[in-house]
Amino acid sequence: TAAHRLYSATRRAWVAAGQLGTETLQTRDGTVRINRLDRSPQPAQNVYNLEVFGTHRYFVGDQNLLAHNDCFDLVRSVNNLPRRARLSMNEDFIFGRLAEYNGIDPRVAGRRLHDIKAASGRGGADNVIFDYTGNVFSPETGELIGSLTLGGAVTLR
Repeated sequence: TAAHRLYSATRRAWVAAGQLGTETLQTRDGTVRINRLDRSPQPAQNVYNLEVFGTHRYFVGDQNLLAHNDCFDLVRSVNNLPRRARLSMNEDFIFGRLAEYNGIDPRVAGRRLHDIKAASGRGGADNVIFDYTGNVFSPETGELIGSLTLGGAVTLR
């Protein structure tokens, strides 16, 4: 996804995949050059977000690109959250927590998330990061883009 960071040998830095240009990326066995990017919409695919314990680096894809799962670290850093702050990309899990602890119907949380994504220029399938209190963050910048608890507890009948 656009938020996952890959190591650019050209920039000598971790770069969000959505921000890559024509450049050289680090692989397990050396480097690979990006000559062209295709940003056209693609059919939906299952993708999985990993939080790797320890080094937070791993190799992905057929090219064995060096990737880093620092989206959570970015959110913690930008928002001055403690290292132990619990974050998730699983909206069903967060919706369940909000129902249990805040009395917010999951359908209400879903509508609020849709509105937050739309207001920040995201589509429904675009990834976001949640903290366990319902705050919603951009995985690309780490910035707070909204809160699922704003408006309080609501139960649909």
